[in-house]
Amino acid sequence: MTYRISTVAEVTGIPRNTLLAWERRYGLVRPTRHENGYRSYTDDDVAIILRLRNAIAAGLRIGEAVELIKKQADSDCKTKAPETPPAGLDGVSGRLLQALLEYRRSEAEEILTGLRAIPILSRARQFYFPLLRELWAQISERRVTVAQGQLAVTTLRAHLVSVLVSADNSPRGAPHAATTTFPEDTWELSALAVAVQLAASGFRVSYLGAGLSSAELIDYARKKQPAMVCISCSSAPEEAVLAKHVEELGRSGLCRYVLGEISLGPEAPQSVEFLRHWEALDPEALLAQTKRSQTAAQ
Repeated sequence: MTYRISTVAEVTGIPRNTLLAWERRYGLVRPTRHENGYRSYTDDDVAIILRLRNAIAAGLRIGEAVELIKKQADSDCKTKAPETPPAGLDGVSGRLLQALLEYRRSEAEEILTGLRAIPILSRARQFYFPLLRELWAQISERRVTVAQGQLAVTTLRAHLVSVLVSADNSPRGAPHAATTTFPEDTWELSALAVAVQLAASGFRVSYLGAGLSSAELIDYARKKQPAMVCISCSSAPEEAVLAKHVEELGRSGLCRYVLGEISLGPEAPQSVEFLRHWEALDPEALLAQTKRSQTAAQ
């Protein structure tokens, strides 16, 4: 299918003038120009713009996001993933964390690159989520210095953004999911890892950044109509704050909300679900369920 720029702007949330500026400056997307002056964008064009948007939401500047996508496209044509995945992910996680905390960034990046042979869903459950939970525990309990924490976070964010941009190739018609963190929760790496997992499963993913309020999430859900919003809660919120957030989301009834890393939540409405750990999320089953629901509603 092809789409006019007004439709692309609505789907991606990128203003029309910004799309035109990106087209002129970076040339990553080249829509067909017609005699009447209209531009027509393909599904591939829309997918690239969505990948740019997610990379920018994760903290990259537009030029950095463009270069990342170009490098990945070139790498896909020239390189292959390692033939044999590293054995013992628990050991790999420990080596990576040690390298990060000892400022050996090049070694850490080599370890992350070596994980490419492992399917993303397995990698998320067995590696990303446990690693990020341990790193957050060390940072929040001040068992590492600020410099150690910053290097680890910077390295892992860059890796997760790269994987998300590479995995986020679902067609425009795929079920839409979004990820963020609990209000005032700034630990965005787990939300990024959830976005990676959802994208690899076939969802069209929007990474919204950290700390959206319930009002902002409800407004987003009303305008963009995602099938699901995943909210990462690395810091346990106060019971009253959590209950109020859940009540507001549930009352909106706009989509399904999944709050992860919550050991015990309040009684929740049907549209809100709690997961003790993100490893319990089954995105493939959720995708199939969402597709069935969408088909039944047509």
